[in-house]
Amino acid sequence: IAYHLIQLAGAGTVLLLERDHTYTHAATPLANGGIRRLFSLPENIQMADFGLSFYQRFSKDMRVEGHSADIGFRRQGYLFLSDNGGAAQMEENFRMQESMGVPVTLLNPTELSRRFPSVKTTGVDLAVLSDQDGWIDPHAALMGFRRKAIASGVTYQEAEEIRLEK
Repeated sequence: IAYHLIQLAGAGTVLLLERDHTYTHAATPLANGGIRRLFSLPENIQMADFGLSFYQRFSKDMRVEGHSADIGFRRQGYLFLSDNGGAAQMEENFRMQESMGVPVTLLNPTELSRRFPSVKTTGVDLAVLSDQDGWIDPHAALMGFRRKAIASGVTYQEAEEIRLEK
């Protein structure tokens, strides 16, 4: 958020109070780093589109002199599987995702086995693949945001907010 705030025209001064500057207890470094657009709500797909585009440019846009901003973006795709109980919802989501421009493929068990021979299809009625999605290194992204924010004028201070006053 600090990076995006400082990028806004006229944002003024941005101070980030960082309770855990080592990020030992932070959720971000522990996340799996998945970047996907297989969602059931249009708003989530729009946010994911922004995120995917942003992370594809991350290494270029977030580079700071002397520091790479490589977040290890790997386009490996996302594959969701469904049994009979979820197949109708998956197909409905697929139609909505496709209508929003997400490059998705609907696969029946035979097509799934042909494309991914290592996937056991017993009990699988339907699958959806978004092969443009992928993965990043969340810790590298966090450090890239931090370095770029500081280089852009954000002040980081190790502290914790105690109370807010109006």
